[in-house]
Amino acid sequence: MRAIHYAGEDLITGTDIADAVLGYAQALAATEAAATVEIPVIGAGGQVVASTFLLGPSSQLIAVEVPEFSGEELTAPELVAQLQELTAQLKRPVGRALPSDSVMDSKILDEIT
Repeated sequence: MRAIHYAGEDLITGTDIADAVLGYAQALAATEAAATVEIPVIGAGGQVVASTFLLGPSSQLIAVEVPEFSGEELTAPELVAQLQELTAQLKRPVGRALPSDSVMDSKILDEIT
């Protein structure tokens, strides 16, 4: 289990979930984008509750191991897979068309070569 430190709070969640959230946050920051994600965390009474995070370029998150946690590891394989896919999409290079006035004339290319 890991505790994600977010907005002055420590929220306990599963290791894979925390890793996926941090990976997605990093990818969002690199693209100067933001998104919200809802993940399961252990509430004050020990029950599983949903927590929503706003992730973006200015998000300051850290995740630390919680070795003293005595409950079962919190898992959400579908959520982790979804976050990993969103992260991968942000990391894929996107082709961009050049403006028509920036395309070199083939005569210029012949002169250069």
